[in-house]
Amino acid sequence: MLAVFHKSLAEPSVKLMGAVVFENPPTEQSEETMKELSRLFKDEHHDPMAIHLLPYCILNTALDHQSVVTPSVLTVKDDVVCLFRGTFENRAEIATLYKLPTPKNDSAVVIWAYNKFCNQEDETEWLDAVKGFKGGFSFVMYDAKKKTLFVTSGLDGIPCFWGLGPQGTILFSSCLEIASTKCESFYGQLPKGCYYASGKGLRSFESPDVVLKAQFVPPDNQ
Repeated sequence: MLAVFHKSLAEPSVKLMGAVVFENPPTEQSEETMKELSRLFKDEHHDPMAIHLLPYCILNTALDHQSVVTPSVLTVKDDVVCLFRGTFENRAEIATLYKLPTPKNDSAVVIWAYNKFCNQEDETEWLDAVKGFKGGFSFVMYDAKKKTLFVTSGLDGIPCFWGLGPQGTILFSSCLEIASTKCESFYGQLPKGCYYASGKGLRSFESPDVVLKAQFVPPDNQ
């Protein structure tokens, strides 16, 4: 999976891996960069799918990742998009706990939980819900109405790599090769037990009031 965002979604003066990201509006150059990265993903994968929400983001997945263990799913409901890779081990438990109608896939569970708790002033219940997801997974969720993103990965599984791309873009991908070759200045792995959110930066579920600094390395193209 590959999600490419304009860095303004990080909001003013948020630290991304130690670098301060300032809010500047998307440009024609950043939009073309997103399109080009999406084209490269399409060329390298069988049966690719993409959702273009320009000028702010493009989310990409591929049907050749539809394995039993690490399926890749792209789900849209109203203004919320979720790009999901992997599986929940406790989907039935989650559905019972929150009285959720039988979900079609794990991505739908994420969107349902978000819609249930996103309008509450206190984000504790939303974070508790995500913390309760068990299994090998990573997901990127974007609320197009609020222009906010949320990214995390499970303790048991699919890593999520991220970094700063060309022309003011931020990349999130489950593929190390994509992160190491397409990021322009640095990339790293989202720490397990942590999440990245617009306006919040990188934080852990255990101490959500503390902003963290992630480890990173120079990309392979330097």
